[in-house]
Amino acid sequence: MHLGTKVINKKKEDFDSPEMLQQKTNKLMELIRKAKFVVVFIGIDSFVSKHEGNTITKSQQPTKGQKVLVRLFELGYIKYIVSQTIDGTLIRYGMPLTAICELNGNVNIERCPECKRSYWRKFNILEENGCEGFRNNNHQTCRRCYNCGYFLRDTIIYPNESIPNESIQKAAIHTRQCDLLIILGTLSTMNPIKDLFSRPSENLSTIIINTQKSPQDINPFTLRLFSRPDDVLLLISRYFKISDLDKLKDLVSNDDSFLEMIILPNPTRKLDAIRETRIELRKWSIEKLNEVLKERGVVLHTSVDKNELVEIFLRRCGDIVYWI
Repeated sequence: MHLGTKVINKKKEDFDSPEMLQQKTNKLMELIRKAKFVVVFIGIDSFVSKHEGNTITKSQQPTKGQKVLVRLFELGYIKYIVSQTIDGTLIRYGMPLTAICELNGNVNIERCPECKRSYWRKFNILEENGCEGFRNNNHQTCRRCYNCGYFLRDTIIYPNESIPNESIQKAAIHTRQCDLLIILGTLSTMNPIKDLFSRPSENLSTIIINTQKSPQDINPFTLRLFSRPDDVLLLISRYFKISDLDKLKDLVSNDDSFLEMIILPNPTRKLDAIRETRIELRKWSIEKLNEVLKERGVVLHTSVDKNELVEIFLRRCGDIVYWI
């Protein structure tokens, strides 16, 4: 089966009535508004872009629901995303690498096994003709690391492989902090993913949004929405007055000058290219930052600290910035 294609188990789908879905979504929006640390888990079948018979093909064009997630992060409502998808869509549309953990890898990223540097490519490395017949069981590609000369490897986790401990630990650090966990789509019941989200706590609210019943439904702290994630996220966008989804652009595909991005082993949002700009912006008052954001059509509906406001400003008002 081609990677990026999910064969759907034809179980019966359940849907809440429009009235019930609105009631549950209202409760969810209130939880989001009050939460201090929201983590979103994206399952492998969360966002559907194209139907082909009994398969669902993942496109690198984002759904409106995915764009809502990016906006919710920019507004400070979402703090972190753990994803089982591999197409890198959220990152290309504005999610910084420091705010997302892609458990199953990314079709745009190659990594050096020696110095741990990674390279974000403009193309899908699994479909790149230049490596045809070159890749082997070690995930090796035909390109070498600029730093140490080793052959690079793709980052995709295949069905018979385990998720790297590094990814699990990164996801665990953030899920332990969250007081609101939103699960979109199908959550794997296999370890170690199951263990990431099996923390019973009266201080943790767990929300599940999909169309099929799952073992997590018995959790007494769970709010269960039987709906497609896109539909719920669009309702949320109206509540938070997010109306500029079409302004979100692909930061990579729309820039002809972009060829690749080097990702250092310990990623940081402090890029040398914008460090001086960030220092200057931190001298501005919060009022001035908000005023300029408002002029650009960005209205924040929640309070954020000054550093986070500067990051939002850089993302929305600066030139194209590639987060690493």
